[in-house]
Amino acid sequence: MIDIEIDVAHRLLAPRLVGLFGAGSKSDATANIIPASNFTSVGVEPELVCVALYKEWDTTREVHRTQRFTVSIPRRSDVDLVWKMGAAYSHYRGDGSGGKVPEFINRLDWDWSSAGPVLEGAISWLECRVLRSITDMGDHEIFMAEVTKAAASNESYDSSGKVVADFETVMQVVGNKFSTSSPFFELEFF
Repeated sequence: MIDIEIDVAHRLLAPRLVGLFGAGSKSDATANIIPASNFTSVGVEPELVCVALYKEWDTTREVHRTQRFTVSIPRRSDVDLVWKMGAAYSHYRGDGSGGKVPEFINRLDWDWSSAGPVLEGAISWLECRVLRSITDMGDHEIFMAEVTKAAASNESYDSSGKVVADFETVMQVVGNKFSTSSPFFELEFF
């Protein structure tokens, strides 16, 4: 066993599922979408999720303002897009079209939710309403939210939410190191 510096202890929780978090509307030019890996399901009655977003991000400010957001679970084939959208880490500067949303606008669906954009072709999508937020701890704002709408690729799930085929989610290990969740395996019930 080796000791790890406290300021990098979060790395020991990796790999973490990556989601694309959207907020705002296309019509009022407030929309933004950002990848984040600090989120999880925290309740099933009602369906609740918790996400921590860096306070300085435009998306975080928009979630705080509207109290709503979307989540898209991207596929492994979208990892390059995810990395570019995460410009705070990847240092991607865009293609000169005026920011990352204009560059990737052809991959965003603005009609599925009024809470924000979602990524077309993703594995699954959630629309969420913020119930509580914690703003006075650390460099991230923590949002506890209720799922108000959900959808999934019919190639990956059935209508009851059961997995019907292997798929590869994007999981961040640290920095630019990623992994996937496949292949799936099952254990017998006792």
